Amino acid sequence: MKNRSENNSNPSPLADFCTRYKISRSKLSEIAGGAENDASKTTVQRLLHDEITDADYLARLRKILAERLPSFLLTNLGLSAAEIDYELLKIFNKGEYQPMINERTILPKTVQQFFNLTDDPFSNSPRTRGEVFQNPALQAVIDKGIDTIKYQGFCYISGDIGSGKTVIRSVIEDYVSNQTNLRLVFPETFDMSRVTPANISRAILEEFESMHIPNDAVSRAKKVKRLLAGLYKDGMRVAIAFDEAHRLNDTALSSLKNFLEMNSGGFQKYLGVILFGQPSLEARLRDFRFREIVERITILQMPPFAESAFDYLKHRLSLFGGDVNNLFDADAIELICQQAKTPLALGNIVNTALIISKENFNNQKVIGAAIKTKMYFAQSEPKVLSMRKAK
Repeated sequence: MKNRSENNSNPSPLADFCTRYKISRSKLSEIAGGAENDASKTTVQRLLHDEITDADYLARLRKILAERLPSFLLTNLGLSAAEIDYELLKIFNKGEYQPMINERTILPKTVQQFFNLTDDPFSNSPRTRGEVFQNPALQAVIDKGIDTIKYQGFCYISGDIGSGKTVIRSVIEDYVSNQTNLRLVFPETFDMSRVTPANISRAILEEFESMHIPNDAVSRAKKVKRLLAGLYKDGMRVAIAFDEAHRLNDTALSSLKNFLEMNSGGFQKYLGVILFGQPSLEARLRDFRFREIVERITILQMPPFAESAFDYLKHRLSLFGGDVNNLFDADAIELICQQAKTPLALGNIVNTALIISKENFNNQKVIGAAIKTKMYFAQSEPKVLSMRKAK
């Protein structure tokens, strides 16, 4: 066994991770359930230095941490699902850790035809407003986004990869396109980290076909304000919006306050601001440098997916000729809805289940017990389990 000095000079992957993210021994013990869960600070210290020799206990403790760390990293540190997967897959193997992001699974034509589907239900984004899955929680986010444009507010629509932010954006844009008195401007580039206040000013002027854009920053700011004042007087309500807002650099992010506060000198604001991005931005906003942003912004969380997973599954299948109860037995539906954390993940899981069912069992109804013997849905790679046999 290595002595402690050797372990200190060559820290374990978990110890290195905790050091980089400033997770103390006490905090790690708390995440694992503390002494009541046989995860005292002393035990955690031994884990960090690879000093636990009881293989069964070591496996149990690692599994507990693999299950609980994602929630802590998402909620307390603001890491995205991709960042969490990247970090934790360096520490835990896939038998211990269930990745938050599933690899993209396209449904082959042969499988579509086998299950009498007219197309792949999950690989394409909604093509019309009618194809968009709706429920009250999602509509509330959409309504607040639209109100941000109407009343010159400031909101951040926050959600992880695959949670549906792009669809929300599409619905808001579709609504705005049908209103003569609303306009949404996206100052977009291929690299959002390189957006500058000058880019934002230019995008606003170009949106309204300004013939001349001043090079001087002060003159450009004055022209933007005059333009927006005129539009406001004519009844036009304008907002700027940013996708992948978590990638904005500090200067661009701080400048949003100045754009937001362009006004008549009284109560009439000229511009709203909508951000779309991942939860990592929420962690950044806690920094004192952005306190003026935090005091003004409304954070809109994408609704938890678990409560609507079945309805979403039913909706997407029905668009392409599928009936959820004819295609899946109750056990399969339960497995899918339990494992899927986002609409994107659900689509990958369903397509994988359909492929496995067709190729391995040649059954036109997906049997949950059969599928469970072939893969554990949350893994990005199939994992054989000793579970029930297919009926």
